Amino acid sequence: MKWLVFLLAMFPSAALAITPCLKNPPMPRDFVASKLATESEEYLTWQGLVAAPNNKFLFELFLSDHGSWTILMTDVHSMSCAVGNGDHWMQHKAGEILN
Repeated sequence: MKWLVFLLAMFPSAALAITPCLKNPPMPRDFVASKLATESEEYLTWQGLVAAPNNKFLFELFLSDHGSWTILMTDVHSMSCAVGNGDHWMQHKAGEILN
């Protein structure tokens, strides 16, 4: 749960996290996860549920062994969009960053 708080704290508001989804139409979650696996060799590593006032969203982190990462946001209808992606992720021990 601390990781979710940390990720959301990185955005000035939850609306900024959703902005990329407004530019790209959401796609079925299974399709997006399959594309991440086959094209980027990224696999699900972490999940967290965010309960907004009028909806719930599942945030998921997909990582690859070669350093790429993608964060997906999925709604209650299993429609997903990428909130962010990049390279050079780094593993930390729990609490190491927040302390």
